[in-house]
Amino acid sequence: MEKMILSLKNVYMTLMTEDFPIYSESVIGRAERKGHTMLRFWQRQIVPEFRCLPCGKMLWRNNCKRNRYTSYLCNRSAEIKTYSEYAGELASQICVSSLINQINQFGEFLSHGKYRHDILLRRIQELMRLVKKDDSRLTNEIEEQIVRTAARKSHNAQEKLFQASYLLTLLMLYAAAGEAMDDSSMSVLRQKEYSFEELWNIYTHPAQQGASSVTFLTVHSGIMQDNPLPQHRFFGREEEMFNLKELAVTNQKCLITGMGGIGKTELLRQLICRCADEKTVDKIAVVPYENGIAESFVRAFPGFQRQKPEDGFPKILHHLRKESKQGKVLLLIDNLTNGVREDPDLAQLRLLDCAILITTRRNKLEGFESYSLANPTVRTGALIFRDNYGIPLSEEDQKVLTRMLEEEMLCHPLTLRLMARAARGRKWSVTELEKSLRENGLSVSWQEEEREVGMKQLYRQLYSYMQLPEEYHILAELFTILPRDSYSAPFLCRYFPDITGSETELRIKLKAMSEGGWLEADEDGWSMHPLIAQCLRKKSIPENRMMPLFGQIPQILNQQGGFNPVGIEEPELRRICGIIVHGAELLTGSISRELMKTILQAFGRIVINRKTNASYLRILERLMKRCRTQDDEIHILYHTVQGSWHGGTPSVFRAVYEQQKQNLTVSGEQMYNFCYFAANSLIWQQEYALAETLLKENLRDDVPATSKAASYYELAECAEFQGNAEMSLSWLNQGVDYVKFHPECDENVAFYLNSAACGFYVKFGMQDAARPLVEWLSELIRSRTDPVDLYQYAMAVGTYELYFGDPERALEHYQKVCKDEFFWENDPNQFKVRGQMAIALQRLKRYEEALDVYLNLLKELEENDSPYLLHVYSNNISVVYLELGRPQDALTHLETAMIHARQSGGIALAETQRNHARAFGQLGNSAEELACLKEAAPLLEEAYGAEHPRTQAAIQRLKELET
Repeated sequence: MEKMILSLKNVYMTLMTEDFPIYSESVIGRAERKGHTMLRFWQRQIVPEFRCLPCGKMLWRNNCKRNRYTSYLCNRSAEIKTYSEYAGELASQICVSSLINQINQFGEFLSHGKYRHDILLRRIQELMRLVKKDDSRLTNEIEEQIVRTAARKSHNAQEKLFQASYLLTLLMLYAAAGEAMDDSSMSVLRQKEYSFEELWNIYTHPAQQGASSVTFLTVHSGIMQDNPLPQHRFFGREEEMFNLKELAVTNQKCLITGMGGIGKTELLRQLICRCADEKTVDKIAVVPYENGIAESFVRAFPGFQRQKPEDGFPKILHHLRKESKQGKVLLLIDNLTNGVREDPDLAQLRLLDCAILITTRRNKLEGFESYSLANPTVRTGALIFRDNYGIPLSEEDQKVLTRMLEEEMLCHPLTLRLMARAARGRKWSVTELEKSLRENGLSVSWQEEEREVGMKQLYRQLYSYMQLPEEYHILAELFTILPRDSYSAPFLCRYFPDITGSETELRIKLKAMSEGGWLEADEDGWSMHPLIAQCLRKKSIPENRMMPLFGQIPQILNQQGGFNPVGIEEPELRRICGIIVHGAELLTGSISRELMKTILQAFGRIVINRKTNASYLRILERLMKRCRTQDDEIHILYHTVQGSWHGGTPSVFRAVYEQQKQNLTVSGEQMYNFCYFAANSLIWQQEYALAETLLKENLRDDVPATSKAASYYELAECAEFQGNAEMSLSWLNQGVDYVKFHPECDENVAFYLNSAACGFYVKFGMQDAARPLVEWLSELIRSRTDPVDLYQYAMAVGTYELYFGDPERALEHYQKVCKDEFFWENDPNQFKVRGQMAIALQRLKRYEEALDVYLNLLKELEENDSPYLLHVYSNNISVVYLELGRPQDALTHLETAMIHARQSGGIALAETQRNHARAFGQLGNSAEELACLKEAAPLLEEAYGAEHPRTQAAIQRLKELET
């Protein structure tokens, strides 16, 4: 027969089963036991105080996976070697408040479980009788304490519930101590102050025990003198507040870390108020840190203020230990600036028996866990702004505010409050505030109580070089001009050797700055939060100051020669270009020709998107105006960059081209780059004729293979957007043939040419020509991640599936790339992929969905004045209406399609007239149907050939109408 021991499992069975340790009704009813497995029961019932220390954390760890230690503990298994250690932890946490908390926890469970009091007492007495015979760890003192308590008579329901909960608390604590329940440390539980009678007296007469209010052990500091925010205005820190209260209750030692202005001190104020209101702790000590911990303690504790720090500090520590034995103490230290190396007395804090919470910008202190405060969420940030702004926001302003707060630096509590005060003081809407921030950064001031207040001035008080040792100043200044990113020590040494020195020296400095809260460290390197960079950044950064900070980057960039974003640059090259671009935005004063050339080369290589191109064009324009000396090379480089970003104007592009055509003053490389990128922008602006002129300049033999092949691709786009499919395919075929015989061409261009050609082969019914390209593209796409490549692939393979395979798979390809991240604003390629989606929905006979896509698309095309695509999709939507039997709606859209079809002729006119004929046929108007087919049939045969199904269907219907 198995030995009977005092274990958590047996205590659980005493409560929950019908035959343990004696047969009777169970203490908890069958219905109320539902969901209370043994492990889950104890994980829920043991209060945090008794599982918060290191050994307890290990034993009770609950990360949604089975914890074998918890199971071992409940069974009192010999596998656990740390019973004595855990018993010591339990004993150290035993006090009036922790026992009352545990009793309340069990009381709540027993009440909800409709427990049977008499059965519980009888079972506990029988359990102790059986355990006494078999359990060598059960001492007479333990058995007597439990049996005596179970035998006493309670006079009312409240006292009975307290008695039952107290007994379960005793059983739980001894059982959890397991093989160490007889250790001397556990004798604390049998002290008179923790007896049933004493705790019942405290429970029923709390006022007599002096527990009605929290006692402050320190003088009121600035933390308390500043009024805390009302609770209803303290947004977004509910989880942090809950966690900190739990830390306070469980005597843990923790650093509350985070950058300046993020709300650490306000969190302390709120915690003090909550602990005082809710009586979470018995005593609170608040110490503002200044100069050193010993000096700060002597200044804060009454009765010690006239003593020398070295004399008073040890006495205060002794005083705190004594207070901790008489109640739960919470020690709060605000704004710790030093570490143990600078302030050795800090090491003594971890020896105290009370909870200690320290706010600091530092991220480490030996013996303390770190709890980092992150920026508020966008939603919480919006509430903080609106609370300080005090004016109702329009729907548009709310959208603008949400967009603004997606930027890391703006969604910061201090910044939010300052922005709101600035906007309110200036009587600005949020839209006006955003415009000011975009144009002037944080250089905004406002009138407040007859004084001028400026955001930058307030920031400079938050972080300054005065708070940093001088040997770190130049390194910190470098980080103020670097874009927000993580930089490794080798990278910094390679590009900024004059600033960094040796890698060993650099790592020491970076680590120190990280521990001090100036930098953030991760596995990739170090970075500086943009708010800290803003605080430290010099007001004026002229060229002679910026150039030393740029280090070796300008020289490396100039050695690379001109830019050619047709091919993908090395990631590290683009990264250093990003550094130049970011630094250029911060430059003040005039700019030399040499630096302007470096800036233009960098701007030409960075990756931009539809959200950033307009702002970068404005920045570049402002920089050009400040360039002291400009020549043709600088001008053509500037217009080339403009073209690569879809900027510039046709008249300027034409003038630059004609001037260089008459008298070439720049290198051939600069000229063909200008022609290519200017044409790229002209196609975007629907200036096709000029674009073709510039692109044909790049078909000369002396143009590098990649640029020449890319020009074939752009010429094909020109023809396609003008509705000339045959010419577009001709240009693509020339490009594909050229690439075959010029393997030095960039692989990207070959990919674009072949994928576009594949799509046209499909449209012209050339399946045998398209199939090998689909196979080639499918193999190549596995190693490619660029959004442009993914779009090209989806269009090519999706179109092949649409016509020769499965329309469902085609739809999946189109949907995958029909997202903003793949396109610029008003991008024709986005219109094209959405149009293909609608065609796929047509093929799947999901006509209502197809109509919805088409109607939204046509509305946008009308707004963007895209005649070719407007024709294509007006014609396509007519087919949907014909399938739905709505010929009159089809004719309405065919009238729009016909405007472009008449101008283009060829396949465009053929398809439009074919659909006209179908519409008139459904209406029973044979004469009009015949007239349309007479025009459509020969055009279809010319475009598709006599064997194509569309051609044959039109000719067959024509014969039927003519007979």
